[in-house]
Amino acid sequence: MPEINDQTPRSAITIAKHEFEVPSPYAAGHVLNENEAAALNQTFKENLRNNFAPKVKAKATNEDESVRELTEQEVAELQNELDTIAASYEFGVRGSRGESASLSPIEKHTRKVAHEALMGMLKAKNIKLKDVSEEKYEELISKISEKEEIKNAAQMRLDQEETLAKLDLAV
Repeated sequence: MPEINDQTPRSAITIAKHEFEVPSPYAAGHVLNENEAAALNQTFKENLRNNFAPKVKAKATNEDESVRELTEQEVAELQNELDTIAASYEFGVRGSRGESASLSPIEKHTRKVAHEALMGMLKAKNIKLKDVSEEKYEELISKISEKEEIKNAAQMRLDQEETLAKLDLAV
């Protein structure tokens, strides 16, 4: 662990809707010790698993929603795909269905409301989200996010959250 002192860069985190400043001691070029390397490898594996699990689940799920064993060939194909993803993986860069860390709070809320609206539309048409390609999903979310009703709903949610965060609730 690098030394933390008054010169250490700091960044903001939010805990229970309150912002705090914490040290950010790691920088490009930092040499990892054994524990840091183990923690980073563990996070890498967890992120790959979390990002790839839906693809495996979709491949192993039958039309009647039952789960089947994958063939050796299917596992090998998925392994090749996972190897490709792992080789190009970057920490802090989210996939297209995740929220980007660079989105503002209102953009995050707008995407969330758009996602909820899309889920309702798909359900009404008896279409499952897993049957929608990532490209089509992003296209639909972008179109829905542009609608004034969606923007207004997102702003209302953000305003409500901010109001609730400011309440002094003596519990």
